[in-house]
Amino acid sequence: MAALMRGKLYSNFKLYRPLFSSQSQSSQFYSSNFINSLTSHHSASYLPISTQEGNGRKTRSSVKVCLAGAGILASIKKLLGQDDDAENEDYIVTAIKRAILVHREGRFHAAERILHVALKQAQERGDLQAQTYIYDCMANCAAEAGELDKAEVLFKKVLERMVISGEDMESNAVVEISLKLAKIFSLQGKHDLALQGFTFCYDTQEKKMIPNTDVDSDTILLWAMVMDWYAVYLTSKRRYKEAHALYEKSLGICEKVNGPNHPQTLVLLNDLGGACTLLEKYDDALGYLKQAVRLAEVTGSDDLPVYLCNEGAVHKHKNNWIAAKSCCKRALQLAEKLSNKEAAAEATKCLADVDAHIHKK
Repeated sequence: MAALMRGKLYSNFKLYRPLFSSQSQSSQFYSSNFINSLTSHHSASYLPISTQEGNGRKTRSSVKVCLAGAGILASIKKLLGQDDDAENEDYIVTAIKRAILVHREGRFHAAERILHVALKQAQERGDLQAQTYIYDCMANCAAEAGELDKAEVLFKKVLERMVISGEDMESNAVVEISLKLAKIFSLQGKHDLALQGFTFCYDTQEKKMIPNTDVDSDTILLWAMVMDWYAVYLTSKRRYKEAHALYEKSLGICEKVNGPNHPQTLVLLNDLGGACTLLEKYDDALGYLKQAVRLAEVTGSDDLPVYLCNEGAVHKHKNNWIAAKSCCKRALQLAEKLSNKEAAAEATKCLADVDAHIHKK
């Protein structure tokens, strides 16, 4: 079964941003036990959705991990206790901001070099909090550069420093770092650790969702992010019903907190379309994808050709060849206009499939 593409990954929603990064000894993590054992030791691209698997189905995978997010710059001065006076800005803050901007340009190794300079300055000044933050930035760089082993070591260092500093083992900051590690473990094929990590993150955030209380939006959105990433992992293990349920819950939270037109809401609608397709619930899949297309049109989303390609793919499953051709033709036009090569390739393939079927008749 052909898989659907995923839209740009807004992995951190509006993003809860912790302060950290790392190196470590050699052990494992999760639950408070998971953490204890561990510590002792979406630019204009979308997540490539799939790689071929044995039964012909595809699931999303990515060598690189999109972990960094917006909101970092706003938290740096708060982290280092700086005011808003640009003229008196701390030199470590300036270096970190520069590294983050370079990182966002995709120049991960250049960002890492800047961060090493900032780290040395923070070490000379004895600023432990800044050091932890810088380690976290380094870990994000390594993960997005595809250097997963290096990222694992750094994120473990972050977690270790957090625990030593007295951070609550169930805090949002600990959960976010643990979530990143679970993602990395999944890509490394360390599935026991990955499952342990995702379960820890899910259970920890779920406990914070106390009925009839005011739960802060960062906590709620982090829970939604946990469900989204966990669903991606479950999909890769062909646990489609469980993944579908998590996507539904994540979408409900995202719509409530971020609104129906938020880019992440559209990504989750697209993901639900993919989950329904894998479950062969094609009418449900079309419902979600048509909604994603409609909202993408309203908001001017660059991911519109991705959603159109996916709608076309579902039409093919339903043998609605004319509708499939219409969607994929429009997707190709938009993809070429937006220079989205991957979406253009998918749309071209869809059109070729449609034409081949029509010519058989």
